[in-house]
Amino acid sequence: MNRIPGRDLASLSLGALLLAGTAAPAAAASPSPDPAADRLTVAVAFYPIEEAARAIAGDRIEIADLTPVGGSPHDL
Repeated sequence: MNRIPGRDLASLSLGALLLAGTAAPAAAASPSPDPAADRLTVAVAFYPIEEAARAIAGDRIEIADLTPVGGSPHDL
């Protein structure tokens, strides 16, 4: 029996959440001649989630961090 290490399982879970929230709008959008225009914007609460999203989606997404520089996610 093959087991998925916890890190891989967490990546799969985060990837599934990101895709579940964006699948319908992405499917409804018409393709654009500019690939950069097709990038999704993903809002994240703090830096570790930003890094996880970047590791999963790479340059296919724009990331908006809700925590200001020098701020704490607890202040949100």
